Formats: sequence, structure tokens, C-alpha cells
Amino acid sequence: MISNWKLGMKILRYSYGIKTNLFVAAALLGMNVLYIFPNITTYKGILSGCMLMSVGLLPTQMLYSLSASNMVQASPCKKRMQTSVPAAVTFGSMALMYLVAVLERGIIVLVRPDSMGWGAGSLLIQAALMMTVMLYMGIAYKYFVAATLCFIPALMLLLTRIRVNSIYEWNLLRHGWFSFGMAIILGLAALAAGALLQYFLTLLLYRVPLSKAAQVAPLRRELL
Repeated sequence: MISNWKLGMKILRYSYGIKTNLFVAAALLGMNVLYIFPNITTYKGILSGCMLMSVGLLPTQMLYSLSASNMVQASPCKKRMQTSVPAAVTFGSMALMYLVAVLERGIIVLVRPDSMGWGAGSLLIQAALMMTVMLYMGIAYKYFVAATLCFIPALMLLLTRIRVNSIYEWNLLRHGWFSFGMAIILGLAALAAGALLQYFLTLLLYRVPLSKAAQVAPLRRELL
């Protein structure tokens, strides 16, 4: 896992549109901060969670842009570049964004001690959102249209059916900072499981050609 992550991070500098993606990531993180702290007493979390989730998937998008090149297609590292490396990079970026969410919720709970149960529950929802995206990314670069058509209803169902209040009903989340710490551990475990499932999906679909629809227009002509 660590060696795959190091390889992925090392070659990201050669990915297509790196400057644009870095700008988008910075913009989303900035908007996230501007959204949260002026509304800290009424903060709900869903929009912020989607922003962090979007930042977390950008490195994987950049990584897959490299697989469109003929050099990577002919490389002995081709299989790693489409299986274990994306899974490791996705886990690293999503885990980092999850820890940003932990910091945000921690600050809000310090300001509003009565929101402890909400903070723990919203972290679990954040992890569920990220895990859903990780599963989507395990399929999307091979079957983009089909994966997207399945992902959007699944995401909407997750956003509309899962409520922080219902998660708060679990006894697990009724014990102050212990519940908050337990939510952090469970969230990271969910992300690790998501990365493992993403890896298995990419292995299963490895021999399927990359989807042109999953790449930006200038790279589509690189794919036969």
C-alpha cells in the first residue's frame, strides 16, 4: 500500500491538467472554510462533505489521465497504474480530507458542546459518502456511463435517507468525546474497506479498455 501510494504521488506531477486540478482543489477548500465558520452555529455539514469528497477524488482523476498515454499502456507498470496505485492514492486523499472533516467537526463541537452526537454522526455519514465515491471510482474509468447512472441515485439515496439524528440514536454516539473518537476510528476503517473494494473492482475490470468518456476531451484521442 505505501509503495503504491509513493509511486502514485511521485508520478502525479506528470498528469494532465495538474495546475487546473490544484486550483480547483484550493478553491473548494477555500469555499469550504468560508461556508463553515460564518455559519458555525447553524452548520449542517452536507455541502461541506461534498466539497471535501470532490477534493479527495481529484488525485485519482489525475492519475488515470496518465493511463491514457501510449507510454503507460506499453509499460510493465500498466496493471499497477490501473489497480493498486489508484486505490492507494484514493485512500490517501480521502483519508486526508476525512481528517479535515474531523478538524472542522471538532471545532464546531468545542463551540457547541451540545452538538457532540451530531458531530460523531456526521463523521460517519462523511465516511459513507467517501466510501460510495471510492466504489464508483473502481468502476467509472472502465464503464463511465453505467457507473455514473448507478452512482447518482445511490448518492441521492444516501443523502436523503441517512440522517444524523438516526445515527445519534445509537448508544455508541452518546458518550461525549469517546463517541467522537469512535466515529473517527470507524470512519477511517470504512475508508480502508472502500479502498480494498475499489482495488478488487479494478482487478476485476482490469482487462476492460479505459472508457473514453471518463477522460477529458484532449485525452480521448489517445485511447484506441
